[in-house]
Amino acid sequence: MKKLTKKQKFLNFVAIFLMVVCGLIAICNITCLIKAEINYKHNIKAWNDYGYTGIINDQWDFQNIKFGFGDVGANGCGAVAVYNIMLMEDRFTPLPEIVHQYDMCGENVFGLGGSRPSMVVKALRNYGFNVSYTFNKTDFEKMAINSKFAIYLYFGYDSTHGLFGHYQLMYDYDGEKFQTINETGIFTFEEIIDIPNTFFEMMIVVNY
Repeated sequence: MKKLTKKQKFLNFVAIFLMVVCGLIAICNITCLIKAEINYKHNIKAWNDYGYTGIINDQWDFQNIKFGFGDVGANGCGAVAVYNIMLMEDRFTPLPEIVHQYDMCGENVFGLGGSRPSMVVKALRNYGFNVSYTFNKTDFEKMAINSKFAIYLYFGYDSTHGLFGHYQLMYDYDGEKFQTINETGIFTFEEIIDIPNTFFEMMIVVNY
């Protein structure tokens, strides 16, 4: 029996590695799809039990809504931001319908790490909004001021909270301050983005 050359060994290793990676990706995708359907059935019932059709000012009030392997209370701020925008546009969409889009592989770490920024952009565009975004912090304030709705996204880490993040919805700039929802109040832009220990920041806006 012939010994394999170094090149053949390397090619065999690459082939096995790719097969393993493809298998893991397939397993992850199937897991997402199955969990999405399980969550959807649960969430429809839970949402009907809440009997709520208003603005969500605190996502923790809806922690019985599943989000991936987590819940909306801990991980659902990206979906809640889209829900609130739809409601303010007089296009009420039940929260489980929005969460279902995220559960179909639009989440970080099966929902335990919140929503992927790309999914928030995709969801808004799917609903017909003109959406722009930037990672350039020097453009954040100008984009937010000139938008109909703005979502400030950040992820960070510190020794007290570990990993943390949030999608903060803001709108209705009055020349000095913004109205915010889900961490609701009236704040200056500087107050909104004054989040220490962030390592990722992004601005997503819905244009007029």
